[in-house]
Amino acid sequence: MQAFRENNSEHDVVLEYLEAGGTGEEILLLLGNENRSIEDISVIFNVLQCIFIRIVTDLSSYLPDAEETSKCLLQSHTTTFHRLLGGSSYSAKKAALKLLTVMSTLSAKVAKYILTYLKLNFNLTFKLAKEENQNSTRRHFIHFVLSFLIEGSSSVIKLMLDKTGLLKSIFPGLVYDSAETIELVLMTIKKYVLENPAISKTTKLHVFNSTTLRILFELFNWRGRHKPVKKKFWKNSSEGATNE
Repeated sequence: MQAFRENNSEHDVVLEYLEAGGTGEEILLLLGNENRSIEDISVIFNVLQCIFIRIVTDLSSYLPDAEETSKCLLQSHTTTFHRLLGGSSYSAKKAALKLLTVMSTLSAKVAKYILTYLKLNFNLTFKLAKEENQNSTRRHFIHFVLSFLIEGSSSVIKLMLDKTGLLKSIFPGLVYDSAETIELVLMTIKKYVLENPAISKTTKLHVFNSTTLRILFELFNWRGRHKPVKKKFWKNSSEGATNE
């Protein structure tokens, strides 16, 4: 664990670990202690993220192990994810979201595991999507949500869109985001949802209801990244997204 944390550029720690027979499931054993602190769990999640990123990038022969590790993690430690995502620690929420994001890119199978096992309720998704200060989780949450679309599998996209409010939760406050974030969101939903023939017209109409369209029209008033002026905006937008 110390070697991963130090991230010595002279050594390919991830490759050395995997070639020595190390597995992700061995690292999961470290989560078995119920008394683990949030800080320790965050470190473990960051290590898993490093391993999965390398596997996605150029170590695809280890993909089966990564898929099995992801399945075990989601089956046995969903409460740990909720503990981090629902807590007050920015670094912990960031660690959980970044790990989930890279996991969703491993394969369609893992993306489906996440959508099946991880129960993100309405209040939690909108809390993660809110932009309140410089330590906001919003950017990381947006990347997490969009990763299911970018994964490209129609079955994954359909499953994600069936999760009421998950995609729509990132729309409120979009007018306050950076130009890069807005472009990423718009181009992604255009390519993988609106122009996707595998997604039914009914589903598209459900996602892009009147509340969503009002929020998107507000982007014409974008004047650069700035802070939301009223929390009431989030409340009204979130209520509309769930009621329609």
